Amino acid sequence: MNNWQRAVSIMRRPINLRKRKRLPIAMQAKLFETLADLLGNGFSFQQAFQFTLDVEGPAFQSLQPALGRLAAGDDLSMALRPYIAVDLYYQFLIAETHGELRRTLMQAGQLMRARAEQGRQIRRLLQYPCLLLILLLGTLGTVKAAILPSLAHGGNGSGTIANWQWFSGYHGHYLGDLLIAGWPSS
Repeated sequence: MNNWQRAVSIMRRPINLRKRKRLPIAMQAKLFETLADLLGNGFSFQQAFQFTLDVEGPAFQSLQPALGRLAAGDDLSMALRPYIAVDLYYQFLIAETHGELRRTLMQAGQLMRARAEQGRQIRRLLQYPCLLLILLLGTLGTVKAAILPSLAHGGNGSGTIANWQWFSGYHGHYLGDLLIAGWPSS
């Protein structure tokens, strides 16, 4: 069976839409870039993969079955199929069929690294709106617990506020100040 027939037979298989245990994006970036560097230095797929597993230690031990598939004679795309997205799998399959696998691995690693960095930036940018929402909810809770009851009793009595209301209002603002300024260092 030549490469073209193999590619056609693979494309005819139904795609399994179950959620697989994929590698995190940052780990994929490190794996692809390391494999590309090692392939460029003359390592075989199996040697490069074994070296990566040995160097990276326990973080990459979930890839041990892929190393077994490489040892059994599978291509890199087939060995990595359960651990990567479908689009990357087909990119690697095409690169193996038509050449330029090393360049494809390097570009995929750079793309995964950029995606991981974008994810970190998005999480960092979302911290500020979440902080504002927490402060807003704290302020609304303080107003409801401390200020509104005093306004309701303003003309009818002494206008005193229960101790727990002052306590919650004070500590709510203190917590808000800590969140804004950061925890005090020892």
